[in-house]
Amino acid sequence: MARIEGLQAVPLLALFGGILSIMSACHLMEKLAFSLGDYYGAFGVVSAYNVTPSNAVVSLISQSQAIIVALYATYIMLPLAIVVFTIGALWLFSKSHVKLTAMALSLSALILLMITAFIEYSINFNGYAIFILSYAGGAIALGAGAYTFMGMDRKASGIRSVRAISIDPQTPYTNIMILSKRLFSKLNGDIKILDMHFDATGLENLSRLIGGNIDRYKSISVLARKDRLGGDFLRQYGDFKNELGNKGVVFELKALSDEDAISQHERMLINSNTAYKIPPLNIINKKSEHVVSINHREADERFNELWLKSTKLENLRW
Repeated sequence: MARIEGLQAVPLLALFGGILSIMSACHLMEKLAFSLGDYYGAFGVVSAYNVTPSNAVVSLISQSQAIIVALYATYIMLPLAIVVFTIGALWLFSKSHVKLTAMALSLSALILLMITAFIEYSINFNGYAIFILSYAGGAIALGAGAYTFMGMDRKASGIRSVRAISIDPQTPYTNIMILSKRLFSKLNGDIKILDMHFDATGLENLSRLIGGNIDRYKSISVLARKDRLGGDFLRQYGDFKNELGNKGVVFELKALSDEDAISQHERMLINSNTAYKIPPLNIINKKSEHVVSINHREADERFNELWLKSTKLENLRW
């Protein structure tokens, strides 16, 4: 699953907001239930003995309908608070965020805040600590949901398919800069490359293409032909893999079987949501060709199928 930069702490915030909301909803429910019990008790005494009620009893009786409505409102608060807590827990343990759950979290938190405001202005309670707790829980959850939603929108805007990029063989240096800025800077998370011609020069070009964008990636997986991976490539591969590892990026390379290498003609660049047909990486800046968007699902399925049948470079027999 691709990372969403800057959102690592959001599940904890959503979880904490859910805990505060559950605590405040339960406490409000308890306090309102006691107040309702006091009302029935006072009303029963006044009715049975026809006594003149004190100002406190009059105030309590005058709020009876508001107390009942507020108590019913807490029956809505508690499930919403549980929804907030559950979403936070799901995000925390799944390490992923879903747009629908971000919307559900934000909506639940907003309704919690509205109900809290309604109860506060409808009932005269002594002390405001319980409302502070409820407002804090709702505000934290709302902030977590809104931040996640906006973060996912920003991420989505950064991974939309880029327009076709033309490679001009007369400007190889400029081509690398264009590809890095217009293509590789739009990729996120797990990057997959299928290139039968990948070799030492392709590794060098890949290093230049990802250089300014490395913090966007979680892993890079490459499929290539075995006969392209000897000599200079083996001497550079270990250093390149270790360097990426030091930056928190996992680099893996597998060799296609001879049969798959012959049958596969299209080179592909894939991430979580987009896929492209690309020139061979060893001449990506020199070949007069276009980088164009292709069907992501089909490309990803094809890559995964070949990946399962291929051999890790470290396990190859030369």
